[in-house]
Amino acid sequence: MSAPKQMILPKTKIHQVANHVHKIGFWRKTEDEDSDLPWPGDFIDEDWDSIMRRAVAHYLGRVTVSSQDAVTVVGHYRGFSLCRLCGKANGSQDYSDGQYYWPQGFSHYVKDHAVRPPRKFVQRVINWRRSRNLGEL
Repeated sequence: MSAPKQMILPKTKIHQVANHVHKIGFWRKTEDEDSDLPWPGDFIDEDWDSIMRRAVAHYLGRVTVSSQDAVTVVGHYRGFSLCRLCGKANGSQDYSDGQYYWPQGFSHYVKDHAVRPPRKFVQRVINWRRSRNLGEL
């Protein structure tokens, strides 16, 4: 199996979030669709450490109502997005931590399909864990 691609971190402007955030975990609908969005299968890394995967998936799904470094809901949709890889209903909200912006189902891709986020995002999770004395990974 070849090494997974590295996700590109495009900047996007979203009215509910800070002026500029990195948009991650948004995918085109099918592998062969003509779209600027990436395909999740290109970022699967079966060799990625399972403990790190769980920690990243946890971070992606932790939503709080108040905290200086909270992950908050920044968008709602009327229907559920479906996983592009297995078809599972995958959430109807978007989250942000102020620096990154992702769909609710991104944690599913990380946890269940070993889709690896960009290195800078993974490092952000590691730094967040260290700042909370949650242990080294």
